[in-house]
Amino acid sequence: MELLSTIAPPPGSTDRLPAPLPEDAAGRLLDVASFFAAAQGASPEAPLRPIRQPRMTLWCGERPAAGASLLSPERADALRRDFERGAGPTRAFAESAGVPAEAVEVSPGLVLEEALSLGIRTADAQADSGVDLALPASLGAGDEEEALALLGLLTGKEPVAVLGFHGTADAAWSERVTLVRDLMFAARGHRSSAENTLRHHASAAMAALVGYIAQSAARRTPVLLDTTVTCVAACYAEALAPGAKAWLLAGQLTPHAGHLIATRHLGITPLLALNMPLGMGTGAATTLPLVRAATALYSRDRD
Repeated sequence: MELLSTIAPPPGSTDRLPAPLPEDAAGRLLDVASFFAAAQGASPEAPLRPIRQPRMTLWCGERPAAGASLLSPERADALRRDFERGAGPTRAFAESAGVPAEAVEVSPGLVLEEALSLGIRTADAQADSGVDLALPASLGAGDEEEALALLGLLTGKEPVAVLGFHGTADAAWSERVTLVRDLMFAARGHRSSAENTLRHHASAAMAALVGYIAQSAARRTPVLLDTTVTCVAACYAEALAPGAKAWLLAGQLTPHAGHLIATRHLGITPLLALNMPLGMGTGAATTLPLVRAATALYSRDRD
């Protein structure tokens, strides 16, 4: 589509990273450093730089069938109010990780192009201000159920497969399966393309998140993904802007089936596995200190 296009791969080389640790002792630290060296266009003349200006962006807005979701509209509203007054899980994790966090409220009346444009403008403004790592997050009643339905439509997986069986009582699990199934059934006539699916069946908040991730990649801003919702948005960002996935890191893997399906679809391996499906930016914020440590360590030439 006109707003988004194919994205060039990271331009840098990882051949000449310093070796502050033996390779067999570095584990995923070397993977992280190599990812950022490529993203930053690192070279002998311009070595890897530590992460200095990360930014968390919490995308908020109404979702379809929010009333039947695991997160109620009332609870979502309370969490948003907590965020605005400097409390709640998103603020706590962001402040602990030392990352500024902002919320973007997305009007449910936006059409696809308007929602994508909002995400694109936000990514552009952050890139222009020097943000060197984007941490997208989502908050909204029904956001995970919407994401699971969109994931099933994109990958061809059944509702039971994308939902999985973790941590939900039988009655609540059945209700969520029914909700995801109904959302997927309603979209059965619009599966011809990812764009068509988003246009007819994604909330404006989800579409804005897709635009934000895709444009961050287009602007060469690496993206640290949170949990299921942001990973599904990243799958659609890759579908609309091929090449976006080369700019993505997955923070921590949750026990939720849809999260694993989405990361496998993107071909990326989460850095940590914390059994914490809380979302709302907490997974990405938890991983940020590791990312910062890796880039700081490998930016120092010890020769």
